Amino acid sequence: MGNLDLAVHALYDDCVVLPDPAACVPTLLTSDEVDSFRRLDDALGPMLDELGDVADDIYLADPRWPAVVEAAGAAHDMMRATDDNRSSRP
Repeated sequence: MGNLDLAVHALYDDCVVLPDPAACVPTLLTSDEVDSFRRLDDALGPMLDELGDVADDIYLADPRWPAVVEAAGAAHDMMRATDDNRSSRP
């Protein structure tokens, strides 16, 4: 099992943050984080549906992969900003 497979299972199966991130508010996500996770699902979901359970390198070689990386980065940045905001509150 590759690293991508683990990440996909964490997002879709374990935490079930995707495909419906709004359902994870407030337990795992804040409302501010929902849109970025929707964009991640919009980028990754169709690839998962089309490519299925193939080796990581097939996903990485797909021309849609940069959009997934960008969406994942944006979701990560939003989570970090949200966490920083929570940490700075008294």
